Amino acid sequence: MSFSLNKILTESIFISISIYMSDVYCSGFEVREQNVRSLGNAYAGVTVLTQDASAAFYNPAALADLEEKQWSLPMIVSQPDQEFKVTKALDAPDGVGILGVGNTKITRPKSDTLLPSFHYGARVTESMVFALSVATPFNINFSYDEGGIARYSATKTLLRSIDISPSIVYGNISDMSFAFGLDFLRTNFEFSNAYNTLNTNIPSEDGYQKLTGFDWSYGWHAGLMYVSPIKAVRVGLFYRSSFNLALRGKKHTLGCTGNVACTGYPSKLCSYDINSKATLPRILSFGVYIPVNQYFSLMGDIHYTNWLVFDKFKVYKGSKQIEEYLSFDKSFLDSTRIAIGLNLIPNEYITFRLGYARDPSPVTSSMNTSRMPYADSNWYSLGLTVKFNDRLTADLGYTKVSYENIKITEKYPTNNILNTKCDKLNKSALSADYQSDLYLWGFQINYEFED
Repeated sequence: MSFSLNKILTESIFISISIYMSDVYCSGFEVREQNVRSLGNAYAGVTVLTQDASAAFYNPAALADLEEKQWSLPMIVSQPDQEFKVTKALDAPDGVGILGVGNTKITRPKSDTLLPSFHYGARVTESMVFALSVATPFNINFSYDEGGIARYSATKTLLRSIDISPSIVYGNISDMSFAFGLDFLRTNFEFSNAYNTLNTNIPSEDGYQKLTGFDWSYGWHAGLMYVSPIKAVRVGLFYRSSFNLALRGKKHTLGCTGNVACTGYPSKLCSYDINSKATLPRILSFGVYIPVNQYFSLMGDIHYTNWLVFDKFKVYKGSKQIEEYLSFDKSFLDSTRIAIGLNLIPNEYITFRLGYARDPSPVTSSMNTSRMPYADSNWYSLGLTVKFNDRLTADLGYTKVSYENIKITEKYPTNNILNTKCDKLNKSALSADYQSDLYLWGFQINYEFED
């Protein structure tokens, strides 16, 4: 068997660049949707997933049985059904604001639609496999209309990480296998909102402010998988380290520019350098796969995320904090996601998949904001795998994610904010009920190359 590392790197880098340039979307902060085959099982058993190159993301140790080279190009489309019912929207503590007392207004925020990723694996020697994953482990992309009811609290919230993750796998799939790899994480953010320049609450007379920045950070991951000699039960464990971010960027403030009322008001107020530090959480996953007989198999996954380390995301000019509504400052809690799944295998060419997961929110209900509304969710999944031949398979998956109702109460900020022409801006308060369901459809092709 011949092996060309240069060829693998050339193929992998070419495709990973094309994915990186794509717009990677997701509807949550931590993204599990990197694979369609396990989408049909609500991502139960994904830590022990074999015969699928996307194991390079979930647990590379599961690729120890890879015979030659395989790539995987999953594509998941999300369709959110969201309703944001605002009961109070003020631009000052004692003001009437945008919404009259006793009134309500419904808006539909925009969120994500497309979740591409790329996974690759190739055998190096009889006991070693090289794996590469390019994926989005963390992502928020959430926006409201710039002239909408929530604009003084938030218009756009983007926090996205792209992870380039090579791994080396060593061992024998019939016994024990190990994996170790590095993570090169590029994180960028963009936060924006409007402010009431002329105290008129008219969108065309609003000003806007936007923060942007990015950082490269580094981490590592390790995994193992054990296959029992009795009934080939698979057990897997995977760990990915936390990431320390030191983001750098710019704040831009634009004044009133909309109509005649803005005459004489500076359209461009200023821009300056900003910085922020944050820690993205470490994760630990445990999975099991139990083949009951030739027609049925059961699987499960327990996925722990150490959200407690992401306690703050504040933005500063030098050492002084700037506008509060352009920052996160809340108490995150660690969370544990539990998933169970069932495979029905009528023959060697067809596999039907079912799954359920309970995914608790890392944010307590009292700390929800319009920038990051989260709630506990239930996942209901089904899927289909078709094997065309020994090298080509295709997967279809569908999941409905049902979120519990969210109440948002944002109070007028009172902390110490910069007081300059760029930062002496109106503050806002918002009360709202948020309801959401999410529908995920996925299609994936897996192809194993001849050597």
